[in-house]
Amino acid sequence: MIYTVPYCAPNVEALGVVRLLMTIGLMTLSCHPLVADYVKKNSRGKATALQALGTVSGEMFAIVVLINITVTMTSVQAFTFTGSVILAICLLTLLLISEPKLKRKYESKFAQSTKAILQA
Repeated sequence: MIYTVPYCAPNVEALGVVRLLMTIGLMTLSCHPLVADYVKKNSRGKATALQALGTVSGEMFAIVVLINITVTMTSVQAFTFTGSVILAICLLTLLLISEPKLKRKYESKFAQSTKAILQA
């Protein structure tokens, strides 16, 4: 796929399509290490799929929407607008997603030995 990039040089739309296809191919194969720490075992596949889908959707939003909106702006205006959109999405995500409340069934051996030492 990367070998087609030089052949798309005069045509921005073709370059965007190739870049989009490259991103979809790369992001669907990537691993997500924090899923194992924060998600239950029975729903890790769904979490990984949603995270990959969100990454690809963000890339598509950047290529299709943000580039078309900021093409007539100066570089300062384009960076300010794009930064504002990203900040708004981050704040919205921060308000909508909460940390999971984990229930610990078993204490680690280190925690048990530390508790025993402190009680003695």
